[in-house]
Amino acid sequence: MSLFTKDEVFLFSPVNGYLTYENSPTQNTSVKRVVECDGKTYEDITVTDSYGHFSFEPLTKLERNLLPKEFVSHQKIIVNHKGKDYLIWETVKRSEELNSELEGQKLDFECEITDEYKFIHMTFNSVGTNCKLKTQDS
Repeated sequence: MSLFTKDEVFLFSPVNGYLTYENSPTQNTSVKRVVECDGKTYEDITVTDSYGHFSFEPLTKLERNLLPKEFVSHQKIIVNHKGKDYLIWETVKRSEELNSELEGQKLDFECEITDEYKFIHMTFNSVGTNCKLKTQDS
């Protein structure tokens, strides 16, 4: 290992989702991803297609880890539908690895905007969402 080598750190794993409002796909709906890590804020926006589909590429950075440190990446996904904001995803990512938000499962979900916001508790993480997660074996 070289002192000059940088490692790829995943601030937010790739996201694949479908949005509905009252069970109908949301078209041209703004979806904003917000990440806060190491005192910096990262934001990007995408728009749903005619089927309500949206996606985000992974958000990464290169980092030289000379000394051990605690990794903390605050994540949110906010939907703006007909002028109203809806928080559909919020968690604190505590591991730099790909897909560690859901302990190895891909971030692949379907979100009914009007569904009740709930917390999903896993072994190491908790996620606030109104989305239904797709399992890898389905």
